[in-house]
Amino acid sequence: MTKLRVNVFDCRCGDVLAKDVISDKGLILAAENLVLNDFIISKLKTIGIQSVWIYKESGATYSYYEKKEKIAQEYRDTVLTVKNILNSIVAGKKLQYHDMRQIAEAIYNNIEGTDILIQHLNELKGYDDYTYSHCVNVGFYSMLIGKRLHMPDLKLIDLIQAGLLHDIGKIKIQSELLNKKEELTDEELGVIRKHAIWGYEILAESPNISSDIKEAALMHHERLDGSGYPLGSKGDDIGEYARIVAVADVYDAMTSDRPYKKKVTPFEAFNMFLTSGVCTFDTVVTQTFLLNFSTHLVGARVQLDNGQVGEIVYIPPHAIINPIVRVGSTFLKIAGNGSPRIAGFV
Repeated sequence: MTKLRVNVFDCRCGDVLAKDVISDKGLILAAENLVLNDFIISKLKTIGIQSVWIYKESGATYSYYEKKEKIAQEYRDTVLTVKNILNSIVAGKKLQYHDMRQIAEAIYNNIEGTDILIQHLNELKGYDDYTYSHCVNVGFYSMLIGKRLHMPDLKLIDLIQAGLLHDIGKIKIQSELLNKKEELTDEELGVIRKHAIWGYEILAESPNISSDIKEAALMHHERLDGSGYPLGSKGDDIGEYARIVAVADVYDAMTSDRPYKKKVTPFEAFNMFLTSGVCTFDTVVTQTFLLNFSTHLVGARVQLDNGQVGEIVYIPPHAIINPIVRVGSTFLKIAGNGSPRIAGFV
């Protein structure tokens, strides 16, 4: 796709921003990749924005539903491929670097379908295949962060592999323990935590895999304040890939149904990163993820805790936990102070 600068009055619903819209004071008013709707266009006009950069598609086009089904099927195929690769390792075969790189390249090449995938990821998730879908999701989210950090293409593909392989050590843990619904004992928790070391040891046997990817497997549960595991590393001792994968890993875990825990909404996860997560996760990585990811939720249909169904029409970049939801002809600010809350996505 090419980038085109257009007058705001010529913008149409469905146009996608190709660059951030910045105010005179340097505040991001609307982030790159945001899908425009009538609410956002009206808001830009009101505050005096004259023109914006949008993406212009070239070549064959598909309907929204065709794109949705195509992307959904590609996602399912990717999860199945990862499942087969990991199961083959369990059966005694060695990890094939070429196979994982192909998956990473496929995820990277489908980046234009980001909006559709994010808005419908909840309906594609299921905890029966959580171990495998989680690997794919973490690779995908890590790519979003890396792209926003302006990583070069080859490094992005490397980062996606780090996300895909971060939990590879869990293949050494019995499925009964991984899927246990009851609270884990201290001994069982100790076994689970060994997956970081086991993952590093598995990847260490593959000379083609970069040290950054191996380090991400080892350190994605480390935290900046030293409260993580398995090494208790802190600050700059934690590598860049590990810091990125850590945010992607926790976000996907929080927003996925698992045998022992129900998922939370993206906005509840955002709130965690902005409060208790401030001291434990890399601030630049977290802010990059939250700002970039939240824009893709515009247009998603949600159910409120009062039973109403609406559409997210705007997410203020400076207050991403307070989206604007349109229910019929009414606009509601989700503020959490007695107002309706988002219960889930539909």
